[in-house]
Amino acid sequence: MRLFLLSTLYVVFLLSPVNASTSFSKLKKQNTTPPYSFYNIISNLVLVPNPAKNEVKLNFSVKNTTLNFKITDALGRIIKKIDNIRSGYILNTTNFLDGVYFVSAYNNTNKIEITKKLIIQH
Repeated sequence: MRLFLLSTLYVVFLLSPVNASTSFSKLKKQNTTPPYSFYNIISNLVLVPNPAKNEVKLNFSVKNTTLNFKITDALGRIIKKIDNIRSGYILNTTNFLDGVYFVSAYNNTNKIEITKKLIIQH
């Protein structure tokens, strides 16, 4: 039997048939909250302003962490790659044509990617 409570998983291991004398001493707590992870960093990726004109600021929640980014257009063509940037990086978009772009964040060890839509309107 499994009982879910917020982010903690409780699993009951019953070694004998259930009866009125069964106690919860056999209840084992297993924490399912993941440790601090790369996903927690990039799940908070914010592009401001969006839509953008001449520049956009790439913000993510954790300081002292560098990420790699690539910007692709609506057809999937890579427009720009930026490596090892910190939160608050300002991306110059004056040479981008008006349209929809996708900003993807990733790092070299986890290969986890998150993609946010960016609109450029000059």
